[in-house]
Amino acid sequence: MGFSNANYALSEIRDPVRTIKLAAPLAVLSVAIAYMLANVAYFAVVPKDEILGSGRIVAALFFGKLWGIGAERASLPTTTSEYDTV
Repeated sequence: MGFSNANYALSEIRDPVRTIKLAAPLAVLSVAIAYMLANVAYFAVVPKDEILGSGRIVAALFFGKLWGIGAERASLPTTTSEYDTV
């Protein structure tokens, strides 16, 4: 998906080659940074031993530690988005 839809939008831009050369690396870099920061947040809140021993999704542990047990259900959108990428 992602950049395949960008071609339709680029047909309406004055200089599409310059735009995609600038936008593509920035998009990949910003997603990579967001992913790395999410992993740093997970490991900052949930200890490594608990991640390895729980058998649960790290996002559920993260939300449970951060906002309580009831908030683990809030990790459902995160979980489904992770499975969508497979």
